[in-house]
Amino acid sequence: MIEEMMTKALTGLDTPAQLKGGDPGTYIEYFDDSGIQPEPSRTVGCFVVETDRGYVGRRKIRSIDQYRRMYGHNPMLSTSCFGPLNHLRYSNSAQVVRATGGATAGVAVLATIPADDTAPEEFVRRTMLLPALVGEQGDPKDVRMSDDMAVAFVSLHPGTLRVEIRLEPHFESPLGGFKVFVHSALGEEYHHVTFKHRQDGYNAQMHIEERINSKSEVINVFVNPNFVDELVDELIDVPMKVVLGGAVAGSKVDDVEVIDCMQHFIDKDACLADLIVQNGWTSPQISNIMDGITQYRQDCMALHDVPLALAGNREEIILYREERLALDSPLSTLYVDWLNVRDPVTRSVLVVPGSAIAAGCYAYTDITDMPTASPAGKRRGALERFGVIDTYKKSFDREDRHILARHQCNAVRKIDEDGMYIWLDATTQKLESVQSFIGPVRLRLKLHKRIVAISEEYHFDVQNEVYQRSVEAGIRDLLKKEQMSKTISTYSVSWTAKNTLAENMRGVVYLRIEYTAMATNRQMFIDCHLTSTGVYTLYQGEGQ
Repeated sequence: MIEEMMTKALTGLDTPAQLKGGDPGTYIEYFDDSGIQPEPSRTVGCFVVETDRGYVGRRKIRSIDQYRRMYGHNPMLSTSCFGPLNHLRYSNSAQVVRATGGATAGVAVLATIPADDTAPEEFVRRTMLLPALVGEQGDPKDVRMSDDMAVAFVSLHPGTLRVEIRLEPHFESPLGGFKVFVHSALGEEYHHVTFKHRQDGYNAQMHIEERINSKSEVINVFVNPNFVDELVDELIDVPMKVVLGGAVAGSKVDDVEVIDCMQHFIDKDACLADLIVQNGWTSPQISNIMDGITQYRQDCMALHDVPLALAGNREEIILYREERLALDSPLSTLYVDWLNVRDPVTRSVLVVPGSAIAAGCYAYTDITDMPTASPAGKRRGALERFGVIDTYKKSFDREDRHILARHQCNAVRKIDEDGMYIWLDATTQKLESVQSFIGPVRLRLKLHKRIVAISEEYHFDVQNEVYQRSVEAGIRDLLKKEQMSKTISTYSVSWTAKNTLAENMRGVVYLRIEYTAMATNRQMFIDCHLTSTGVYTLYQGEGQ
């Protein structure tokens, strides 16, 4: 308390004991917001959620606490929150996109008041921080500013989150610049920034757009390159304050918006992914988009649900699967049960889609066994660890599960006085083969990712034999380790007959990897070509 009183006396600011984003050595405690993660991502699930508040666009979330701090916890609004929460129990990374129902972000602008008939004379040519009308801006990432607007501050939480922004001059700092304080229900933030590209004593960039956009959990900043005056720190010559009301809450999320959110998962470089989870947004259109993304990326699987109204009805599920959900892909898998789950926070019992629970089983499998094991059965597919207390409708008996399996549907098995388990592990591929099962397909995806990583370690040079030998040696080393871990029995790596002089002259080399998954006599193969821009899979399949 004494420290806070001294702080207020010295600075004139009502600051809490801890502010986020401050610099070391100042009157506040320093929080390391550099974004450097202590370990690389494990299994990464992708989810579209509907929440009261949260970021616009895609955000990588690293823990359950971070998810709840940023998006809140209101399962009564939507049970879509359970997907990332269950996944993050056993993973350290989830890609989350918030569907807002068309809500627009609150906006404030730092503007120079023009000389016109509407402005009082004493305000003309003064720089002021002003709120923009809610709804005046469309996409928050496409802020339209006139030449007299220097900077726009945009709320990352469309909905109801109230955000207060305060700018303070910082004349006493040898680095120049000014202070930006951000107050919201998520806490306090403090940023020492400038309008120029300049580094502080810790080699951190102080430019307002780069610093705040990389650190803030509440706002984004956009600098207007066409500002009529010079962008100098002296524009902030007096304290300024504005409140963003949070904008319009938006309407109920529909399929079109969910499909639009799914587009965030397409780019392999921007969005690391192992699973794309339907998370209860059940429609054939959404399922087709998800499967299309996995086919394009060739490095992840999609987990699908059936509509809630079909839960427990074997005939209706099969009809939906065969006539409406026309998936025939080893990169997709369908979970047909909806489950009663007790929410650990509210203690209420809610109905949750099967894919939201299965996402947790995949992450659990990857840390207890290996990423190529099937997330099903008593040990890896147990559901009680995710708060499941029962199936929403009747559980399927042995005969029903057998019939559902013939239609590539994964059902839950309920055993009296024992528990509930994901029991089947079929992909949606209709042709019976080794790729009809999740485990071999996950092995294929793991190999593909590793092949890409190995080939990118070396500088591409089609004329350099050392490059080809290095890539081949790295891939053989990977396959040898897989063989020793008993996931594959045999393997081979070869440069195919497609490597003609004409193909090499245009900067392409072709590689074929063959391997036999353990406990099967079918040989899997991956045909790919390597260029200076990356590795591209031409075909993945199997032979006798």
